[in-house]
Amino acid sequence: MHHARWEEVFLLREDDGILDLAAVHGPQSHSPPITMRLGEGVAGRAAQSGEPFMITDYRHWEGRVAYAIGAPL
Repeated sequence: MHHARWEEVFLLREDDGILDLAAVHGPQSHSPPITMRLGEGVAGRAAQSGEPFMITDYRHWEGRVAYAIGAPL
């Protein structure tokens, strides 16, 4: 079983496909407002596919987003 070190909740704007960061829990170094497009980052990929998406080694994942690169892992 894997345990997330932080969690983020994004809300999808269906009219333009933009995800808005609505809430964060954990030792993050960022806070709202953060936006991303469908397919971008973990949240964007999950929203685009409609399926859960989990990364076990975010530091080395090629799809990481710029705002989270310096976040404590």
